[in-house]
Amino acid sequence: YYNEITRYKVSNSSFVMCKLPRQISAFKNITHLLISSSMVNNLPRKAYLIECSIPNFKNKMNTYDTIWHQNSVQLHDDTLFVPNILDNNDEMPQTTIENYWSYGTSGKGMCGSVLVTDLNVSCPIIGIHVAGKVSGTKGYSELITREILEKLLDSVGAQNIICKDVEIEGQMFGSTYIKIDSDLSKCTAALEGHGNFLGVVPKKYAYSPPTKSKCIHSMCYNEITESTYDVPHLSPKDKRFEGSPMVKGCLHHLNPVKNFPEKILHLAVKDVSELVLAKVVPLRQKIGQLTVQESVCGIPSIPGYDAMEFDTSEGFPFSSVRPKGYSDKKWLFDMEVTDTGYKLNGINDMVIDVMNMKDKQRLCNIVPMTIFIDCLKDLKLPKEKCDKTRIFSISPVDFTIQFRQMFYDFTIAFQNTMFEVESAVGINVDGYEWHEMVQKLMENSPHFVCGDYSKFGPRLMTSCVLAAFDIIQEWYRYYGDTNYDNEKRRIIMGREIAFAKHLMFNLVYEVLSGAPSGCPITTILNNFVNMLYLRCAYIHIMTTSVMLTRNLTNYQANALMSVSSFRKYVCAIFYGDDLIMTVHPSIVKIFNAHNLSGFFQKYDIKFTDALKSGDISKSTAVFDVETSFLKRTIRRHDFRNCFVACMDKRAIEETCNWVFIGHQEPEASILACGCMLLNAHGWGEKYYEGLRTRVIEFWRKHNEVPSIPRWSEVDERIYGY
Repeated sequence: YYNEITRYKVSNSSFVMCKLPRQISAFKNITHLLISSSMVNNLPRKAYLIECSIPNFKNKMNTYDTIWHQNSVQLHDDTLFVPNILDNNDEMPQTTIENYWSYGTSGKGMCGSVLVTDLNVSCPIIGIHVAGKVSGTKGYSELITREILEKLLDSVGAQNIICKDVEIEGQMFGSTYIKIDSDLSKCTAALEGHGNFLGVVPKKYAYSPPTKSKCIHSMCYNEITESTYDVPHLSPKDKRFEGSPMVKGCLHHLNPVKNFPEKILHLAVKDVSELVLAKVVPLRQKIGQLTVQESVCGIPSIPGYDAMEFDTSEGFPFSSVRPKGYSDKKWLFDMEVTDTGYKLNGINDMVIDVMNMKDKQRLCNIVPMTIFIDCLKDLKLPKEKCDKTRIFSISPVDFTIQFRQMFYDFTIAFQNTMFEVESAVGINVDGYEWHEMVQKLMENSPHFVCGDYSKFGPRLMTSCVLAAFDIIQEWYRYYGDTNYDNEKRRIIMGREIAFAKHLMFNLVYEVLSGAPSGCPITTILNNFVNMLYLRCAYIHIMTTSVMLTRNLTNYQANALMSVSSFRKYVCAIFYGDDLIMTVHPSIVKIFNAHNLSGFFQKYDIKFTDALKSGDISKSTAVFDVETSFLKRTIRRHDFRNCFVACMDKRAIEETCNWVFIGHQEPEASILACGCMLLNAHGWGEKYYEGLRTRVIEFWRKHNEVPSIPRWSEVDERIYGY
């Protein structure tokens, strides 16, 4: 990030003000810890120079120790000359300091050490070590006061920054303060990577993940179809694999990608913003902050404004006090079902208290302590992939409610727009919407480009995530929500996601990339980032290629190099981290899957073919097996004039082999067989009926008659007569 840092030199001072790029997470505001100018002349002579020892790199979380040097300090108001070291240029003049402390301690590497007074006050910092004699007998700290720093911050426009502080020390929960203990030696398991390790929660609030899968064999396991799947790696005691699956999964949260050049990203953001503002239209007459009733129960009169999901976890810290007999968040809500939907009578006081506290913090420009619990996904996997841990990070219920209040208008409007905004979020793959999507792609070109990202969500480029929230913020302003408090809420919530705090066992850590998979806007956020990734790639690839081509006129070259030509030559559809597109024949030799993979590799983003074979083709045809989207390929309907989606046969035939523990048999296994057949429709009548016959014959031996429709009945239900 060094080249993206803006530096401001301060006259007659050794201090340098640095404006960090947005992708650096917010940190604690310590201005209140600086001594006030009015107190300086009356400070005692006794003070301590606090030196940080070199980090112990054997410790994965790189903690450090401090050494306190007691000194007798003297305040000076004459001129101190400090050799220039910032510019590494001997010709530059020395820095002069007009107010400084002197004392009897110095040494190599001590610059930046903090000088604190011995006086028992809440603002003990009085200076920062800037120079000293080589002999170690004399050291100097420049005087720094609260007023000096605030003046410097104002001079560089810091008063315009909304995010003023971040909560990293704990969270109020009812009458209890959940303190984050900074002693990392107490953590259950350590992590390594690029992130901020904040500390550990008390044992009561730690998360203990299940170590046994809830996926079990169905009654027809290996009878109707051969099983090639198994349960995932959930326990370090699993003899099939080594190590902690939780730690292996969470490591991806701490492995950020490299950033695109700011100039390229800026062009991409503008292009996506123009598309969204033009195409995504609100469904309500007046958008803004939803009521808590509307956020929790939805708005039944408007299609798409559905209620929250209540059969999922309540998140941190509410799951730690869940009453016995409950397995989800329903216990927090007092609701009744009416003719028009849910009616909310009340929410548990603990949730209300946390919501009120966090809302006050956001309005005061403080990022709250919102913690997402890291859980292991318990879903069957192909046997060769069972060691590939997948993490799901659960959103706390208070954040889900308040996020829906502030973002639900946009979420529903975006989903409603679909293909017009390059999105397949909300698509019905078993119907005409799939055909409409394929038709739209083929109208642009017969050259398909598909691909697959590795660890897309946990490693989202932070600058792209923040840009996505900027676009959403602009959308709200454009369509009428100009309330400044709402804008502050959305900005802070965006940072709660972009720099999410996670709980792994008892360890709280802050990420510098990605977005929690359980946040309320995950899929749409991934869509935005995918749109930006592809446009940045387009700008770079086309610009580089056009500059090497000499037989183009200036008009032709400028047209191809502009991001505004993207939609002219490329028709792309995104669903989270998945994408499918067609590229115009005139540029497919330049802008193709092979060159995309090469571009992304420069930024440590792995992009390969949809089959993950590692053999990436420049482009494919519509019916090629490599042309895959949402784990489905494309084929023509048996007799209707439309395209249909075909799920991978291996995944289809595995469906009947597994059920979740606790479900009644044989109903659960029969239901699994029914789901298998529904997924098989796209392959046509012959395949479907062959599979159905095997299902019927198996259950006949058990004196059961499954209610599974024939292919023609399913087909007529989807497409009509």
